[in-house]
Amino acid sequence: MKTEKHDNIIDLYEPIKQDLIEKMEDEIGLGECSSDIHHYLCNLDFYSNTKTDAKEFLGKYAFDAIAIIQEYEMDQFGEVTTSLGCPKLVCNMFAYIVGEEILNSSPLLRDNWNEEMTKELYNGIKDEIKCSSLYEVYNSNH
Repeated sequence: MKTEKHDNIIDLYEPIKQDLIEKMEDEIGLGECSSDIHHYLCNLDFYSNTKTDAKEFLGKYAFDAIAIIQEYEMDQFGEVTTSLGCPKLVCNMFAYIVGEEILNSSPLLRDNWNEEMTKELYNGIKDEIKCSSLYEVYNSNH
């Protein structure tokens, strides 16, 4: 994970988007049900493996990321389950949520939710993700 200076929380979305694209270049989740693509891309490994990397990545937006996690988990689970005192867990849950938001911006994925992820469908979704506006992704979710 490359650490960069961020001027806006939306800037944290870009490296997560690039991580999704890299995983899709490696065809992770190809051939699976399209509704499971988020699991394959965002839930099988950690975005950040160290406390230091997580702290550097989140930087001054750590509390903004925590607020996003709290809202997401309350909506999804009725309670906050992420240990918010652990930078690595906060970073990874934030990446999980942002990955979902980015994937949900793909009309092709939404229109083929229960279909097998064929190479053509997979590449089409990847292209939509590459072209997605992170400002639109963020603003449609927050």
